[in-house]
Amino acid sequence: MKVYHFKPARLGIFAVYYPITILGWIVTFILTVFFIFFFLKADQGSHSISDTLFKFAPFGIAVLLIFDLLCFRIGEYPNWWNPVRKTQTKPLFEGVSKEK
Repeated sequence: MKVYHFKPARLGIFAVYYPITILGWIVTFILTVFFIFFFLKADQGSHSISDTLFKFAPFGIAVLLIFDLLCFRIGEYPNWWNPVRKTQTKPLFEGVSKEK
C-alpha cells in the first residue's frame, strides 16, 4: 500500500493539498522557509511594492510550483478528477456522416 503524505481538499474546481504525515509537514515547513527567505531577500533592496513583487515573483512562483509537483508526486490523487471521459463526444454536424 502506498503511503500518501498530502491529501487533497476540493476548493471549487481546484485541489488544495494539506500535509497528513510528518514528512509532509517537514516539506511544507522547508518550502515555507524558502518562500519567506526569498521574499525578505527581494524586499531588502526594494524601494516600492512593485519592485518587491517583480523581484519576488519568479522565486515565489518557482517555490509554489515545486510544492505543487511534490504534492502530485507524493500526495493522494483527487478522486473527483477523472481522466477518462464517461460520455461520448457528439459530432459537430449531426446530419453529416463519414460513411459512404
